[in-house]
Amino acid sequence: MSEVFQKLNIPVFNADIEAKLCLVKNLDLINSVKNELSKPSLIIADTTIGFGSPNKAGSESAHGEPLGEEETNLTRDNLGWDYKEFEVPEDVVKHMNQIITKGNNLEKKWKKDAENFKAENPDQYNNFLQIMKNEFP
Repeated sequence: MSEVFQKLNIPVFNADIEAKLCLVKNLDLINSVKNELSKPSLIIADTTIGFGSPNKAGSESAHGEPLGEEETNLTRDNLGWDYKEFEVPEDVVKHMNQIITKGNNLEKKWKKDAENFKAENPDQYNNFLQIMKNEFP
């Protein structure tokens, strides 16, 4: 697939997701692609289903059935995951709360901008609403 995009002169980047459990290595790549606004880009992220599971990684059973208690414990050990069941690390909670706040602020701005657009362009706004409902204006 990547060859098709390359022939169209679209930059193709391969993100090595499995090499690290976090995307820190790929953040520079992702940010550089996001900042390239003059042409489309493609990021290919090959992953392995059930990554980290010693006996089920890459298998259909990793997708179609629970790992089970023993395999879950083996996977935790393999990944160095020292947290209890359903325990969320504090830094993850903090990060997600920041994302929620940012999302709420963006939604408020969007609603304000939409109201301003509606006041200035009522017909176009109604067309927009119809399109959002998969209806033709």
